[in-house]
Order: sequence, then C-alpha cells, then structure tokens
Amino acid sequence: VVPACLVGYQTTLSSIEKARKLDIDQILSPHLGLLTREQTAFYLENGASSMIATARSITAILQNGGSKDDCLAWFKDRFYRNGIPDIYPPDAMELNTRIMIDLIEKECL
Repeated sequence: VVPACLVGYQTTLSSIEKARKLDIDQILSPHLGLLTREQTAFYLENGASSMIATARSITAILQNGGSKDDCLAWFKDRFYRNGIPDIYPPDAMELNTRIMIDLIEKECL
C-alpha cells in the first residue's frame, strides 16, 4: 500500500481506522480509481501498517542525519515502481511525498 498523508499523520491513521469500522465494499482511491472489493479489503488491512512503517523509516533517516531528499529517494525506491509511475505522475508524487515527509517530521520527531 502506497501511503499518503497530506493532512496529518495521526489524522491519516484515524481515518484508516474509521474506514475499517465501516461496512464498505469499495474505496475510491486517488490516481487509481474505484478499488475492487479485494483491493479495498487489502487496503483496509494494510494501510495503517504501511503508513506506520513509512513514518518509522522516514524518522530514522532524519534522525540519522539524512535529508528530506534522502527520505524522498527512499520513498521512490520503496513505492514508486511496478506500474505506480503510470498512474501517479512524478511531479504529484514528489509534491505529495515532500508534504508527507514534513508532516511526519513535525508529528513524529
């Protein structure tokens, strides 16, 4: 699951948890569209853990003296592959990821 956190890290985790409690079959995802039932179930099962693991990796990079560009490079290597570039334009990915890095730094460090 490619994590996205554009409002706040804790807000994102809370939103995922709220969605998990709902009786829903499908989610409308930015860049991908309407998820199938199987994709929705996978996202609801794995979205929070992906966000948490991403925040831990980003904070570790920053705590060990890495830059935000290092965090972006890590994110690209980890998530920006296997067809993702076809549905997620590079400029949008970089902008959104930089926002996410800033939010994680603010909330987790």
